[in-house]
Amino acid sequence: MKKFKLLLPYIFLFFITLFLIMFCIRVNMDELWNYGFSYAIRLGEIPYNDFNMVLTPFYPFLMTIPLLINNSYLAYSIFYSLIITGSFYFIKKMYGDKSYYIIILAMVTYEYLLPSYNSFVIVLMFLLIYLELSKNKQKDLLIGILIMLSILTKQSVGILFIIPTILLIFLKEKPNILKRIIGLIIPSIILFIYLFFSHSFKNFIDQCFLGLFDFSGNASNFDIISLIIFIVVIILSIKIIKKNPKDITNYYILCSYSLFIPTFDARHLILILFIFGVLIINNYDIKGINTKKTYYIALGIFLLYNSIYIMINRGEYPNKIDHLEYKFMEKEVLDYSYKVIDYVKNNDVIIYDQKLTYLDLVNHGNHGYNSSDKIIKELKKYKDKKVMISINLKKEIDNNKTQVDREGYEYIINNYDRVATFEDYYIYEYRK
Repeated sequence: MKKFKLLLPYIFLFFITLFLIMFCIRVNMDELWNYGFSYAIRLGEIPYNDFNMVLTPFYPFLMTIPLLINNSYLAYSIFYSLIITGSFYFIKKMYGDKSYYIIILAMVTYEYLLPSYNSFVIVLMFLLIYLELSKNKQKDLLIGILIMLSILTKQSVGILFIIPTILLIFLKEKPNILKRIIGLIIPSIILFIYLFFSHSFKNFIDQCFLGLFDFSGNASNFDIISLIIFIVVIILSIKIIKKNPKDITNYYILCSYSLFIPTFDARHLILILFIFGVLIINNYDIKGINTKKTYYIALGIFLLYNSIYIMINRGEYPNKIDHLEYKFMEKEVLDYSYKVIDYVKNNDVIIYDQKLTYLDLVNHGNHGYNSSDKIIKELKKYKDKKVMISINLKKEIDNNKTQVDREGYEYIINNYDRVATFEDYYIYEYRK
């Protein structure tokens, strides 16, 4: 019974994470793309060659593991829920009962609990912090490996995780630098071997690094309010760190704020606010509150609120959409999705803002340097196909509310004729 009580918070966290992923969060393109990358790898396709993948490959390859058992989003979500639950073990080791506040914060901000390379790099951050605080003799080798895996998960964040190691030298902690360097090299060699034998090294460099020059100038959903809040968070974080400058934990958290760059949008800000909350919890004690009791009360409120939401918006469950059959969707969303899927299948069309042959993300900068030219070149190969474009796409592009490539859109407008309208899409046909 005692062991069961110890496991109970983990069991609740697993099911609450799975419940959130499968029932509470609406389907979004980031979610589909992340799953789609792993699914394509499971089919034997080669990243960067057979399909566009702007991110470094560790997370998509890791998430193919559940798909080897079952090619469904449910298996994918169960696996990620286990990862989140496992991360709680290390969080609890570090923060004790204060860890329950971190989980409550994760439920409120929710982004950390969703399967994404953005949230997974934060999982790796927690593991790095745990190792830094541990007395494991092999910790420096493991830290080096985890830093490189962070780079291979989200390069713009992982590369900054090298900074705390440099700071430790100035703080006279004397980490074993040689072991950390060896740790960095081991995953790098494995990646190089894979890229060499898959003939994808050139495309990897182009899409994951050179493409950032295009992508950084195309921040979509830019939100000035989010940027102001982010600046306030930075200022407050620096003030907090000044009070405890020797705590290496704080510097890992500060480095992870680079998740907000270059998109500067509200969704990434939510994850930053979660990380900022962890910084506060790390540096301050909250007295006079029963942490476990608060945790279970928060779980109850969370479940009650979302259960009522599901009952009010209940749709067909499970649905008939391949792979997402166990993902909860409102009836209106399902009806709309069925119509679009049937239309695409029966009319052999390309949806410009979602997929274009091997360039799976028709987003500016996601195809390497001069990505717009590559998208247009790909469009020219398929002049016999009609193209579907969202009715609102022009407005979203003009208002910088989407990453979809503007030049590819303008190529279609200038070289195709609009021949029909279907639901929220205009249908275009190449002008002969």
